[in-house]
Amino acid sequence: MIQPNWDLVKIDVEALPEQTSGGIILPQDAQKLLDEGQIVAIGPDVARHAVGQRVVFARYAGSWVKDGGKDYLLIEERDLRAVVS
Repeated sequence: MIQPNWDLVKIDVEALPEQTSGGIILPQDAQKLLDEGQIVAIGPDVARHAVGQRVVFARYAGSWVKDGGKDYLLIEERDLRAVVS
């Protein structure tokens, strides 16, 4: 398991659905990642966020890592834009 250092946050980012609510199947190149996700781990210097929060983050910030066969985003706390309630 990857545990973030410093003020880094590990986020599980969701992909947009492969099919619309109307039943239209989206081609692979039209599917994009959302710019929100759930915090699954935090570094020791993270002050304002907690594991389990859903957050919106800056689209091109952070680094992608693979942990247990799944992709996660490691991002600095300052690049988190909002908490989704």
